[in-house]
Amino acid sequence: MHNGNVTRGILLGLLVFLTSLCYNDPVLCQEQQDDSPCPTPYIKIIKPKLAQPGQEIIIRGRRFGKDEESGDVIFTPGLPAARIIYWRNNRIRVEVPPGAQTGEVVVKTKCATSNTDFLKIRNETSKDESGDEKKLSLE
Repeated sequence: MHNGNVTRGILLGLLVFLTSLCYNDPVLCQEQQDDSPCPTPYIKIIKPKLAQPGQEIIIRGRRFGKDEESGDVIFTPGLPAARIIYWRNNRIRVEVPPGAQTGEVVVKTKCATSNTDFLKIRNETSKDESGDEKKLSLE
């Protein structure tokens, strides 16, 4: 009987662990497999979180495709990356395009669009109360 209690305890612990994984990262628990014919890309993180046009950023995640022919990176307000430097299934390096604004970034492949991640753009311009443009800077 003692072994039965231990086994149930281990199974319960495993169930709690897997449930917490799914709660913290729902993409891990999706039914879709990485080897499906048309997997949905997933962005885990963008680094750095603060960039300016012309600067390179790295996007880490999964299911991006094998090379730059697999898709594109789209910045707010709908601009494609200025240049794709490196593209692998789990990592992309791109140049932030001129005109990019603070907001969401997505990876679009031939089949699907990823989740979004946030990128702050340095040195944007905005209008002040008088309607004049002013430069924003986080430095």
